[in-house]
Amino acid sequence: AFFWLHWRLRINQLKRGGIANLIVMAILAAGGLCLAALLFVISLLVGLLALDSASPFVVMLVWDGVVGGFLFFWLIGLLADLQRSEALSLTKFLHLPVSLSGVFVLNYLSSLVSFNLILFAPAMIGLALGMLFSRGPAVLLVFPLLAAFLLAVTALTYQFQGWLASLISNKRRRRTVVVMVTMLFVLIIQLPNLLSFARPWKHSAGPDEHKQEFANENAAQREERNQQMWQSAEQTTRIINLCFPPGWLPLGAAAAAEGSVPAALFGTLGLGLIGAASLRRAYRTTVRLYIGAYTAGTVQPTKTPAPQKGTGPLNAKGPVPFSGAGVVPPKPA
Repeated sequence: AFFWLHWRLRINQLKRGGIANLIVMAILAAGGLCLAALLFVISLLVGLLALDSASPFVVMLVWDGVVGGFLFFWLIGLLADLQRSEALSLTKFLHLPVSLSGVFVLNYLSSLVSFNLILFAPAMIGLALGMLFSRGPAVLLVFPLLAAFLLAVTALTYQFQGWLASLISNKRRRRTVVVMVTMLFVLIIQLPNLLSFARPWKHSAGPDEHKQEFANENAAQREERNQQMWQSAEQTTRIINLCFPPGWLPLGAAAAAEGSVPAALFGTLGLGLIGAASLRRAYRTTVRLYIGAYTAGTVQPTKTPAPQKGTGPLNAKGPVPFSGAGVVPPKPA
């Protein structure tokens, strides 16, 4: 019944926009599905052919690119909708004999229907399938790792949106919170450009000195230097992926490509725990938001003082004596 109601609400929203809006939305939906299918086929071919004999570091870089693109577009989508809009408002169902957790789960599942997830999830599945056919059965561990990664990202997003909803429930803080979160997201998106502009890794020597130094090297020295740079980049990438939970998916995929099992298992367990803890926290925040814990006032109602003797129109002793104060006498004719 709840799924049917959610579907009817979506259909009514589309019909309210008119026939033109319904046609445009249908065309965009068909285009998104075709693009998702195309990305699935391309990713399948990449995992089947390009990553057949690639090194684990190359596999990790490919997964880093896919995860980075997914998180980039996911942040843009989150920025476009800072405040969570519940598919089914809990306040409309509290009088019914339904489970509060059931409505919460339905709202969470409804939040999964997004363009970014529809676009990137088939691409990730196709890449994992291609690696499974080309690298062996150890890549089967990538599928639960991928599911745990998507659970962690969506649960953290849902928790963050609930926290924002509790903050901006106070109208005085609404604009401040929206502006600060927008500035934070813009800073995160522009961080690679800022690092590229600053270039903290740039050596103090000039370009001519570097050219002269490279010209004096022979082929063996160049090969050794390139190998050292490659190893240094691999070590740095592994450390970065290890420090940030989204990087556990590329680490587990690279380890599974080598035939190693523990990295994928630990990554699945860690991301699953993060997702479960985020959903539990989001549920508690949602319940507190709908019972008024964030909007309940602390101002006590003021008591009207009892009228004193001789100051009110009537008191316990009898009528107030007329004093004539404040009465304007009539003008003489």
